[in-house]
Amino acid sequence: MEKNIAIMLEGFTERMKHVGMFAPILRVENPSKFKELPISSIVLYVLLYMLENKLSLNTSTTKEELQFEIYELVKHNWCPTFTTKEAIELEEWLVSKHLRNHGKAHEFTYFDFEKGEERKHFFHLIEYGERMNVFADHSSETTDFALTSTGLELLFKTKEVFGELRITMSQLFFRKQFEKGLFTDALRRIQEMHTLIEDEKKRIKKLQSSIIKDALGVSQRNDLANMLKQIHDTLKLERDQFRELQNLVEEKINEYHEGRLTEREAEGIHVIQEIGSKLNEAINLHESLFTEKQKTQNIMSDSLESSIVHAFSVYLDFEQEILNEIVESPVNEETLNIISKPLLPFRHKKIFNPLVVFTPQSRIKRKESKAEAIIEIDEETILMLEEKEELERQEQESREFGYVYAILSPLTKKESYTLKDVLTETEVRHPEIYHTIIERQDDFLGFVTELHQAEYNQFEQVPPDIWQKLSGDKKVNRLLIKLTNELPLLESVNNFSLMETDQYYYLGTMRYRNLTIIRGDFYGVGTRNR
Repeated sequence: MEKNIAIMLEGFTERMKHVGMFAPILRVENPSKFKELPISSIVLYVLLYMLENKLSLNTSTTKEELQFEIYELVKHNWCPTFTTKEAIELEEWLVSKHLRNHGKAHEFTYFDFEKGEERKHFFHLIEYGERMNVFADHSSETTDFALTSTGLELLFKTKEVFGELRITMSQLFFRKQFEKGLFTDALRRIQEMHTLIEDEKKRIKKLQSSIIKDALGVSQRNDLANMLKQIHDTLKLERDQFRELQNLVEEKINEYHEGRLTEREAEGIHVIQEIGSKLNEAINLHESLFTEKQKTQNIMSDSLESSIVHAFSVYLDFEQEILNEIVESPVNEETLNIISKPLLPFRHKKIFNPLVVFTPQSRIKRKESKAEAIIEIDEETILMLEEKEELERQEQESREFGYVYAILSPLTKKESYTLKDVLTETEVRHPEIYHTIIERQDDFLGFVTELHQAEYNQFEQVPPDIWQKLSGDKKVNRLLIKLTNELPLLESVNNFSLMETDQYYYLGTMRYRNLTIIRGDFYGVGTRNR
């Protein structure tokens, strides 16, 4: 039971910090003047508006903008009698006093079961924007606010997008929107990526600053090295995703020039071209993260080297701290050797000492080689293993029959179709097979390759007592005969072929070359167009 509790408490501190960032929204107390207003909902709206400004205009939000937005929100959605003066008062209390907390960090107290002590988490949700000069006369200076990294993270968590996955999830949302033809939404998603990449850059620079100040300490260098490795792996994954998205946009533009776009898509070509331009900007900005990551690595190495040098450059009083201790407390010969060895010359002058013959000598003990025990397996265990292997083989063949059914059964009605058509139709007509394909993509693609390269490509009916006895290397033969027995119409088709095309299709987030499934044997005599 204790072990289960320890497993569940792993990462408990970080989880409580994530819970704590919602405290300023959930614990807000309505001032007496605005007791009837849904303050928590207004707080969230204010933060969302600041995020919208950052994504759409890449700018911070002024005090006047917030006052106007609060006025419009409350007046049209809650209280028609709400006045501008009340909006100004509510903004002053809500943003400056509560969300910004007069510049002080928000404090969240919790009991950490992982550490066994009460702890406090300090964080900021908003801060002054870049246009704000804190030393200027506020009466003549525009006050503007911006979300901190914690504020951004809070809003992304309300959409179930977490930490290091924010850019990756944004890339996935973009792909879905672009493939569905929602080009305006896809453009907004690109602008969101810009903000996320800039925020990631700030996070890496903050890490650099912590290393320089030695806030992390040398003892945490292993954690830091793991963190840098994780950052590098994430950046590589994001870079690959960006390349795929770039290819996706380029293909759509090429389809426009070739006249293959739908009328609706052709009308949005200017948005697609703008998406391509913004995507290239995002890719260039993302590449700069690799530079920052390498800079962080160099700073860590320099900091570690400096720490080691300083650790051994401490002044030592040999007489007071060592010699006196040796005189006052008896020490053995081994300890004296350890102390004196660094003080003696590295190369000793060789002098014969007859007393060496009396020193204890060690004998080399030869290890006797132990005979390895031969593990004997009884017949019952062998039978169980064979039954397990046979069961796994049957499950695998059952899955592969589902694959071959999905791929070849449409030949009873169609002359030809593509593998992409198979996936689309299977998702609707056979969702259980489609779910297996998505879960086991490598398994499915491996079978498609095996089917493409198989020598046997005929549809013929054979009695079960014959085809079931076919050897293991005739798996494709068995599956095709079984399919023909279930769908007798395939026997009139006689043969099938899988032909490569110049088109591609997506399975999940990965791109693969499309194949055409066609009636007839187009492989030729002893050769194939693979």
